[in-house]
Amino acid sequence: MDNPVGPESWWWDNAWWEEGQIPVPGNHKVETRWIEYPNDDISVPAMVAYPADGGKYPAVLYQHGRRGLDELIQAQVKRLAARGFVVLAPDVFSGRFIEKMPIEHDYDVETDVAAGVGVFVYQWGSWMDAGSADGHGSAAAGAQDLSRRGSARPGSE
Repeated sequence: MDNPVGPESWWWDNAWWEEGQIPVPGNHKVETRWIEYPNDDISVPAMVAYPADGGKYPAVLYQHGRRGLDELIQAQVKRLAARGFVVLAPDVFSGRFIEKMPIEHDYDVETDVAAGVGVFVYQWGSWMDAGSADGHGSAAAGAQDLSRRGSARPGSE
């Protein structure tokens, strides 16, 4: 069985299951930078946040809500990076000159977000790897992690 269930599983944690305890997450110093990537004729600005130690971490594509990628949301992106994730947060409103708190949904912004996956996989392919950081896939969670490899940083290619 590829994804066994129960105490035989690599992901099982008796302290959580029996006692409700969650391990205290590690904290990492965070580096951030701003990049832009293309989607058809749009240039999508994006914030990238990642642990500064050059380690190997799973990737997250962070999609902001109606308020946009303002300071509050940028702080959330940094918190994820501090917990051990490489985070790409596209600012899809700025790329399309959409004001904060729009009433109607612009379906074109979804393609701007989807193009962010290509940024992780293709633009930074030399430091990305399929599978989670510990080498186990995440099929049970219904997602596939992307992990950083090496010390190359976004924007340094």
